Amino acid sequence: MFAADGMRPDKALDFARKGHMPAVAEMVSGGVRGANGMLQTAPPNTGSGWYTMASGAWSGTHGSTNNTFAVNGDPSTVSTSAFAPGSFEAESIGKTAEEDGKKVASIEWVGGRVSSLTGPVTDFRSFHSSRGVTTTYVGERDDPDFIEAFGLDYDEVALQDATGLTNVPAGDAAAPPKETVMTVRDFGELSEAYSQNVYIFDSVEDGNVNYDRVFLTPFRTKDGADKTARLGRDLAHDAIGVPRWDEFKLTIAGGSKEGRTGGMYVKLERMTSDLSKFRLYHTSVQRIQASWEGHPDFEDHLAEDFLTATAADFAPLEAGIVSERTYVQQGVFWERAYHPIIREILDRYRPDLAMVGYPVTDEFQHQFAALVGPKAGNPVWDDADRDDVRDHLVRRRKGYIRRAYKGADATLEVAQAAMRTGPLYTAVGADHGFAPHWKSLSAGDILERSGLQSSAQTSNCATASDDTLRKVRACWAGGTVQFYVNLEGRDEGGTVAPEDYEAVRGQIVEALETLADPDDPDATVIPEDNIFMKEDTDRIPAKGGPTVDMLHPTRTGDVVAFAAPPYQWDAATPGREISDAPFFGQHGYRPDLVDLDRDINMHAAFFFDGPGVREGAKVRRVRAI
Repeated sequence: MFAADGMRPDKALDFARKGHMPAVAEMVSGGVRGANGMLQTAPPNTGSGWYTMASGAWSGTHGSTNNTFAVNGDPSTVSTSAFAPGSFEAESIGKTAEEDGKKVASIEWVGGRVSSLTGPVTDFRSFHSSRGVTTTYVGERDDPDFIEAFGLDYDEVALQDATGLTNVPAGDAAAPPKETVMTVRDFGELSEAYSQNVYIFDSVEDGNVNYDRVFLTPFRTKDGADKTARLGRDLAHDAIGVPRWDEFKLTIAGGSKEGRTGGMYVKLERMTSDLSKFRLYHTSVQRIQASWEGHPDFEDHLAEDFLTATAADFAPLEAGIVSERTYVQQGVFWERAYHPIIREILDRYRPDLAMVGYPVTDEFQHQFAALVGPKAGNPVWDDADRDDVRDHLVRRRKGYIRRAYKGADATLEVAQAAMRTGPLYTAVGADHGFAPHWKSLSAGDILERSGLQSSAQTSNCATASDDTLRKVRACWAGGTVQFYVNLEGRDEGGTVAPEDYEAVRGQIVEALETLADPDDPDATVIPEDNIFMKEDTDRIPAKGGPTVDMLHPTRTGDVVAFAAPPYQWDAATPGREISDAPFFGQHGYRPDLVDLDRDINMHAAFFFDGPGVREGAKVRRVRAI
């Protein structure tokens, strides 16, 4: 089984026909595909869609009703993550296969860590520091509010003449070496374990000022023999493949992983030859989360013996402190780390079933979907900063999305090649589709306007600390929001009497139906038929006849609503019910929402092939269950 997060069936088919996805093209000709892929669960988001693929059950059965949700009985300040232990209540195909005596490997299959598998499992990463930049200047796109909100390192420094360093090149005498410190924080405090000394010099002795090289050494260490990284405008390391980047290992300080190995990437984001502008970007210290019964050193092996696994990081990009190119390069590094890991796990373990995931398709579409089309009625087409001046980057940004789909195909090929020791069946899917968007909705401000919160919540799924009403809280992800009434006798600290339950739900519905965009008064923000009472979420209609079941007895909201593109619920501006979104692609809308003229497709990809499978067939009404 292979799944690429957010892979749309129409785009995968188009790229395959154009030669960009040969593995998928082979499956199309040699197997079956869904007519516009397959219908996913409600909501079609990461926290529910991956579990539906793994279990064959809608979210109402497997229990994860969104990326973040509430559980009846909990106080209104407590939320539940889809990826927390206990969130997944069904049995996965992997666990069933193991119980039948089969060997199973789960490699970056989202939610694999909570499936109780005994075979090798890798699932996301643990983070042990902040990420951010050391800079000598304030850039035009640097956004202080986002920098603070995301907790990014942003250290404006003045470079000093280098002193006291040993075992480093002196460089050109015309350009005296400079130094500074790259400060890396751990829970807001400077970490001497992770921070680095920065040594900058001109490596070409030609009498001209042309700073071009950077060495990093551990904090309080000025010996070049201990350098951790080498950077340069034209310097590319073989393991990484692109200039300006390096990766190095550190010993984790503090927490449950103390004393174990983590890794960090650094990039020379900008360095002019005269050092008038210098910016150094660092990722978080991170390591793969992994398990394998009987192999206690498995996670350490991945951390110590492979390139550090990372992925695209939206926060530095949305805060304006790094370029789109940096975001994309970091995302593609996932393949550099994981392709060798996939090969080793599958070659070493020889599983009967491999469940392999790929994240980059989701990451790149989130950032670029609306920026590349459609143009009509789209105020952010080729205009990321909304200044009414074209960016002239449509071709490049389309290339980023194409690159993600090519990466998915390449990862599929790696997994298939390692599994071809006998007859091979391959199922390819996705957890959701994608749609362009450019607006954010603030559920807390909507509830405050309705008199259901005295102070608008800004934290997902948790009422504000100074909210004296706490009648309702909202939990959201993507295009979906769930409203939970804080009901006396059901919820700890309940404030709504049972006899007022229906009236409060009516207030929520009225607030949603009257929501209007001041920038586009005629726009439909939340269609009336996209608002569901809890008891009706067991039969959410889908075009073509089937219904989708989102009804869980204790985890589904008392009112559930799906926004319409270009509106969605993430990254809202506090104090404004509707605001500009800082990113441009989303999912989590009605699972049957398809409007290809507007580049909207919530359906997920579906391809299947293997011995005896009908060749070149197209199957209608495929569902993810």
